[in-house]
Amino acid sequence: MVEKKTKKLTEEQIFAIMCKRELERRHMMEDEVYFFENYIKIENKSGKTPDERSILFKLFPEQKRVLKEINENKLNIIIKARQLGMTWLAVGHGLHESLKIPQYTVIILSQTEDYMKEAIDRFEYNITRLPKWLIREYNKETQSQGSMYLYEKTSDVITIYHPVKVDGTREQSSIKGLVSTEGAGRSITADLIIFDEWAYHAFAEDVFQAAYPTINRPDSGTFIGISTNKRGSYFENIVLDCMDEGKMGFNLIFLNCFADIRRNQEWLERTKATLKNTWQIEYPVKLTDALSAGNLTAFGEFDPKIHVCEPFEIPKHWIKWSSTDNGLRDPFCWFKLAVDEDGTTYVYYEYTRDKNKDPIVYYKDQAEKFMQDCMIDVTDKYNDEINNLHLGFEVGTERHYEKENLQYSIFGLDAFSTDTAKGTNKSLLTFYHEGGFNYPEVKATTNRKLSKSIVNEYLKPYNDNEIIEGRPKAKLQIFSTCKFLIKYIPQLVVEDNNPNVVAGNPKIDNVYDALAYGLIGSPRNNAKVIKQPETQIEKYKHDKIRRMKKGKHKKGILN
Repeated sequence: MVEKKTKKLTEEQIFAIMCKRELERRHMMEDEVYFFENYIKIENKSGKTPDERSILFKLFPEQKRVLKEINENKLNIIIKARQLGMTWLAVGHGLHESLKIPQYTVIILSQTEDYMKEAIDRFEYNITRLPKWLIREYNKETQSQGSMYLYEKTSDVITIYHPVKVDGTREQSSIKGLVSTEGAGRSITADLIIFDEWAYHAFAEDVFQAAYPTINRPDSGTFIGISTNKRGSYFENIVLDCMDEGKMGFNLIFLNCFADIRRNQEWLERTKATLKNTWQIEYPVKLTDALSAGNLTAFGEFDPKIHVCEPFEIPKHWIKWSSTDNGLRDPFCWFKLAVDEDGTTYVYYEYTRDKNKDPIVYYKDQAEKFMQDCMIDVTDKYNDEINNLHLGFEVGTERHYEKENLQYSIFGLDAFSTDTAKGTNKSLLTFYHEGGFNYPEVKATTNRKLSKSIVNEYLKPYNDNEIIEGRPKAKLQIFSTCKFLIKYIPQLVVEDNNPNVVAGNPKIDNVYDALAYGLIGSPRNNAKVIKQPETQIEKYKHDKIRRMKKGKHKKGILN
């Protein structure tokens, strides 16, 4: 057998190859989409051979959009359907930046150690499939090859050594895996932080709050939080903030199930038939699907297009009342409600607080604020009445206020109990009275099954063929100013083993409890109308008129 001789390259040929490789490396670093589609490989579960099981990451249009938004925004939260390659996308982006930028640090945080190791393995999976001329494993044989990248890996860290500099040194980049534990955020210093399946992390908020300052530089630092949704999670709170006021500063990225262009409506219908109760969460079409709880959603009937209306002045002849969930450290909630001639109930006033942002408001202060909001300026009306009755008299400049005509106020049972544990020997109502509250008080009906049932009844659209201003009717209308009620109703879920009651969630269920108290205690359900005491203004006006009728008065100023 004749041994085949390898042709030795000339210096010019070697130089040409080196130049070509350097130009290719620069192209890879300058064009991230090119890098992905020509060098990043992902696992293909549909492949039948080893070659078919590892394929180039040809980006879908939506994946390209995500990559663009990540590069343009510091804080990114990605809520998505299942199996859209977002973890692979974050891994590829982190690897690209680690090769492009010396001394770059990527942190990927996972919910368990197994998930963390899997994430690090994905980085290695891609590194080992890059060209050998670009990067090889660090060892005695390769450490002298100064023109290429080198890497070494432990169970939770990958170190990338950049090509040798003019002074003979190599700068390093690193990729580290961490588990979401209580103190994890304190150990993070990074340029890019990736929280994978963030909604399911333990200590999600604490870890983020501790980690964020390490990337909070004016000109660099990026965060990517990726997950399907979990009801009540910190992840969901951020998504809702993005949809509402955006005060937290995150860039919201939503990917529906059709972000994978191979999926179509026929595929979705088959999926719905199989996952009857959870398809909205796993494969959402709309963002509201992703935020639902499937068959655990307590009030799937709620639709802002049906149940939310713009504020208007409540007619004087409508019956009005209020309801309160007492709260304190858990958020409290006060509502005012009114019912029209047709029996439609309107929630037109809301007073509560955001547990995550607002300070505690004590019972006395709650009552004081509520009563202030119940005072109506009736100066013009008062002066007109006096002028009409007593021509020639001038009225004073004093402003006059009248208490809003609420039939009664419904309180949770705790409001009527005397506190003996702390030695105050006072009920919550006593503190409310100290704050000036003086409406008739009614005890709430707190049956949990009845509460859910009546809210369902009031939310349920009826007579779909009958339309109010182009929308179905419902017994409950909510003013758009009642933002917390509108925000939290869709988030409520039922208990896993008892779909007839709403599961407790002390961060948000205060609005639900106050709503249920108000609907159950509606004047429509109470034959007896509670007589209201005469207001101070009414007493003053009636006394003044009586005195004026008794004697002869000269023209002057009526005070």
